[in-house]
Amino acid sequence: MLNLPWVIITEAVMTGFIIWIIAYLRKNSRGLTLRSFSVSVILLTMMGSMFDSLIYYMAMPRTFFNVVLAANISMIAMAIAIVYILWTAVRERDYSMKRGMALAFALILGWNEVSMALFLRILGYYFHDISSAASYLAYFGLSVTNFLFLAPMLAEMVFFIAFRLSPGLGRRISTSLLLMQVADPAVAGNSPAVIPLLIAYSIIMVYAVYYAFSYLYRNRRSMDGASRRLAGWFIFIFALSTAGLLEPVVVHGPFGLSWFIFALSMISSMVLYFEIVLGMFSPVPDRISASSKNPAAS
Repeated sequence: MLNLPWVIITEAVMTGFIIWIIAYLRKNSRGLTLRSFSVSVILLTMMGSMFDSLIYYMAMPRTFFNVVLAANISMIAMAIAIVYILWTAVRERDYSMKRGMALAFALILGWNEVSMALFLRILGYYFHDISSAASYLAYFGLSVTNFLFLAPMLAEMVFFIAFRLSPGLGRRISTSLLLMQVADPAVAGNSPAVIPLLIAYSIIMVYAVYYAFSYLYRNRRSMDGASRRLAGWFIFIFALSTAGLLEPVVVHGPFGLSWFIFALSMISSMVLYFEIVLGMFSPVPDRISASSKNPAAS
């Protein structure tokens, strides 16, 4: 791998940043002030758009137009974020982590993770052999199924499952999602390790489904609407992961394109995990109430 020190530093800093921002959002999920909401949106947009600008700059020919466009990617993203903040400042008075807010932050966090994976792939292996739309999709699949995407994702999941999530359906499904990513069959690329990892993933996936649905079955009479939605999304991700495992049977190459659907299932798993940890399906126990904050903070 090329630029290994910079890859490690980027992963360590971004993993710490994502853990911090999620912990901050959880702590303030009952009532974000306008300032804390704005800071969270600006920081996440800045990080994601910065990666996108660097990706475009490193991947495309160094022409004047491409350099200007690379700089404008961040500027346009930040402008959209500022307009959104101004729009919500006029329209909203309650910034609690409701369903829409939790989904929005989960998607922004997912965007940051995917952008970091694409950037680290370019930084570590460079960008080459891109001649068609299929090549771009293949590169996307390679980046998301690579350990450069998997390592920070697993670190964040382990931290919040171990230290923040309360026992219940959310923790069970988060653990199941974690287990389903551990034996990512494409993590080692196009190598002989794919078949053993595929077998291991299939076994772990069956256990993960049993682990989640045994809890669902035992508590089926007390499930509320939020829990049913969470179970439904987990079933969707399971189906998408299964389709991703079958795709290489139909699409034989290039390698990244063969695992493109599986890459989408990994992104979906990550977004669902972010929704769980942000309290979209259940209350967040370690949050503080808006009334306990300093009114001057807003």
